[in-house]
Amino acid sequence: MIYNAEKFFWMVKNLLEILKKAMNIFDVPILLAAAFILLRLDYSNLDVSDIVYIVVFILWLIMLGVRILVVYKRDAKK
Repeated sequence: MIYNAEKFFWMVKNLLEILKKAMNIFDVPILLAAAFILLRLDYSNLDVSDIVYIVVFILWLIMLGVRILVVYKRDAKK
């Protein structure tokens, strides 16, 4: 495969535009807070609230992925 820098930068620019359209203003603080909390969890002693938190975070990530996919498909039709 021949490396083409122009095509690579076009793909990165396109990806960043899709992320900018798909993500809300509160997604970044939510992601940072979730990462901080997930790093501080005691996985050997999980409570019900910890398990609920992990499940809710996974659902949030899935919904973020769906939003990104919807924006990508909508932009691909244009």
